[in-house]
Amino acid sequence: MNNFFCSLHLLVNFADVCAAALLKFENLHLKNTSENVTDDLDSFSNRSESGTVRLLRTSSKAFGRGVDEKSGVYSTCGWEQISWYNIKIVDSSTLEGYRKKPHILDMNDQLTSLRDFLKEAQDDATEVLEGNLSPFPDKIDNEDIVLRHLLKSDETDTLTIQILQTLFSSMLTLLERQACDHLPGGDIFKR
Repeated sequence: MNNFFCSLHLLVNFADVCAAALLKFENLHLKNTSENVTDDLDSFSNRSESGTVRLLRTSSKAFGRGVDEKSGVYSTCGWEQISWYNIKIVDSSTLEGYRKKPHILDMNDQLTSLRDFLKEAQDDATEVLEGNLSPFPDKIDNEDIVLRHLLKSDETDTLTIQILQTLFSSMLTLLERQACDHLPGGDIFKR
């Protein structure tokens, strides 16, 4: 069993490399911005955590069921209606594929699809932001109202594309390092 890769570790490690990549991106962006916003942000800054991760953590505490029910507003604002599944680009659909397939080597196809997606999207994430490129297209519900809202074009698209490309590049590096045996050319890759 030690020869087989546990994809749960990969998902957890994606979070770590994305958090580190976001922190680097935010630091570079704030350093190169023409506006002097860094003075205003000093009281909120945390050198070890990106603002994006801090926002997600704080929002989860405020809006997530069971996370902070004493201070949170989950039950009063109707958040239970939102399909958080569609907000994530790489999510539980990878695990769903593993549960349906009877053999551990079948996850190689999922990992290869993810690698191919990351390779393409790291250079140009425009198609991802427009909803035309996905690692697992059959898992996306294009009729989901939250997803449609997230994919609407706005003034943040340029920055969002840069951030996505940074994240995808970091994720690809991790995937190719940690799951190399399960990808084409790897010791246990089988198609």
